[in-house]
Amino acid sequence: MEDQIPNIIQGCIRQERKAQHLLFQQYARWGLTICRRYVNSEEKAQEACNDGFLRIFKKIDTFDATKGELKAWMARIFINCALTSTKKEAFNSSFTSLEDVKHEPVSEEAFFKFDGEQILRFLKYMPVGYKTVFNMYVMDGYSHKEIGDHLGISEITSRSQLRKAKIWIKENVSLDALKSSLES
Repeated sequence: MEDQIPNIIQGCIRQERKAQHLLFQQYARWGLTICRRYVNSEEKAQEACNDGFLRIFKKIDTFDATKGELKAWMARIFINCALTSTKKEAFNSSFTSLEDVKHEPVSEEAFFKFDGEQILRFLKYMPVGYKTVFNMYVMDGYSHKEIGDHLGISEITSRSQLRKAKIWIKENVSLDALKSSLES
């Protein structure tokens, strides 16, 4: 299928439904996974993913393979759609302080040994501000300047939210907490 991507892109540029369907089929689950990392509600994640595909189909003629891979270009679109879904107001009101925790913590390194689905399920409990910056910086490779520009916050706020996200992980991720989050 990967060798067919240039032909599928050309078909999408010509607005051929079959090519659009093939592109959607190839990347829908992946795009939804990206959106889920930023949006807690399954319904909103699906909406953000669909919005992402609409933008992709509208702007596919601007994709330049000499500047990067299609997946990287599409990932930025899915992230932007998911961020739009979370709204700046909800993001800013979610910067909360950390609470005392009474369970045995798991290290940050141990956290990343869980599989992707386990991490995704647990991250839905992280405050939106922490989760958004954590995802953008750690998972998607944005710089603090890019995060600040996207979210309308300063680089210092971005750095602070990342630090708080890491503290939140250390203090809130325990094997018991992870097991209970997976059961719900």
